[in-house]
Parts: sequence; structure tokens; C-alpha cells
Amino acid sequence: MINRKAKQFIYFNSLAYLLLAYVIVYMISHLGVSLVSLSFQVPTIITNVKIFYLTEESSWTRDNVVVIFLSRTIMYLLLMLFFLVLHKRTIIFTGYLKTVLMWGLVLSFLLFNGEIIFGNIFNNGIFFSLEWLFLTPTTRLILILISLIIFTIGAVSFGSVFVNSSNIYFPQINSDNITPYFLYHLFYPYLTFTALLTLFVLPEFPLLLTLSAYTGIILLIIALFFMGNIKRFINEEQKIKPIQLDIKTIIVIMVIVAAFVISLKKGIMIS
Repeated sequence: MINRKAKQFIYFNSLAYLLLAYVIVYMISHLGVSLVSLSFQVPTIITNVKIFYLTEESSWTRDNVVVIFLSRTIMYLLLMLFFLVLHKRTIIFTGYLKTVLMWGLVLSFLLFNGEIIFGNIFNNGIFFSLEWLFLTPTTRLILILISLIIFTIGAVSFGSVFVNSSNIYFPQINSDNITPYFLYHLFYPYLTFTALLTLFVLPEFPLLLTLSAYTGIILLIIALFFMGNIKRFINEEQKIKPIQLDIKTIIVIMVIVAAFVISLKKGIMIS
């Protein structure tokens, strides 16, 4: 059985790496969009809620609208593939840093699907690209349905990702540790993250970002139903190790997160 102290260590480790994964995904995706915008001579300001495009309305053309507003979705897709490949290559590793890959994959997957689903529902983000590509409402509805199917299949598949990530703490996942692992490594840290994210973006409420993040709760619940039936790749040489609080790394992450929050509250100009 896992004692209370170990559960707390698992929770704080996972939460810290989840926050780091968010910083990585948010900054890389938004810097990518800003660089694409700059190629069209459109400077930007990256804030905690969105990107501000510093250009006259008359300067927008079909080409720059399509490319710029499609670029963030493409960035999320590329990040998702990047984290997926790294996760597959590190499947037998047991370092805590592996948690960043897991959460990076989760966040990029959620934001990718959220861009398509909520962007089309609320006429934001990728919607502008699709509108200038003259896609009909029916076609956009089909895209939403496809994204919902991808989300469901992905949520089921993440059960395997979560089980294979459990080797950072346990030689094997079983009935004794699967519930505390799910709650303290996945569910509770993610609930805390969504609460912190909501506070971070207040008083505004960017629909694409926040709603995409909230769908992660649904993803975790779906994944839970399949985790118990998944056989994890077992490294026969793995030994039981004590569960520890990765305090030095957590302190570094908190400094990075603090710098991220302060910088984005002021805004980062890319020109």
C-alpha cells in the first residue's frame, strides 16, 4: 500500500511537471505562430490569454489569414507528434522527468482537438482560416465530428500512455496501486492545474484555451476505464525504489513558471 506521504510526493511531482509541460507547449506554439505572423510583416504580442496582432484590419489578406490562424493548430499537432515519439523512445526509463513527456502529449492533444472543435463552434482561431478557404458550415461540422471521434479514440489510447508512465514509481501496476496512481499522479494534479489556469487567465476567459484544458478531465475519466485492462511493458531489471519529492527540480520549475506568469502578464512582443 502507498502511504499518505508518498501520495503527496507523487501529487506535487506530477503537478510541477504538468505546469512545466504547459509552459513548454504554450510558449513553443505561440512563438511559432508569432514567427509565422512575422513572415507576413505582422508583429505580435504574446500574453497569458492570446496573441495580439499589431496590424491594421485592412492589412489582412486571404493568404496571411489562412496561414497565420492555421499555424497554431499545426504547431499543436507537431508538438503532439514530438512528445509521442519521445514517450515511445523512453518507455522503459524511470526518471521523474518522463512525466513532462506524458503531460506534454496530453496538453498538445487537448489543445489540438480544442482548436478544431471549439474554434469552429465559437468562430475563433482556426475558424478564420477555414472561412477564408470557403469551407461550408456542413464541412466544418464534419470536422468537429471527426475531432470528437479522434478525441474519444485518443482518450482510450491514453490509458496505455498512463499505465506505461507508472514505472517511474512502480515496477508493475496492479489493483493495490492503480487507484492512488490515477488520483495522485493524474487526476488531482490535473484538477489543480485547471483551477490555476483559470486564475491565470482571469479576468478574461479565453474559450479555446480554457475549454480545451477542461476536456482533459473527460479524457482522464475515459482513460481510467481502460487502464486496468492494459498490460504495461515490464522492465524485468527494474527495482523498487522509494518515492521521493523531486524538490530541486520542483524549485527550478517554480522559478520558470513564475517568470512565465510575470512575462505573459506584461506581454512578450515579437517584432
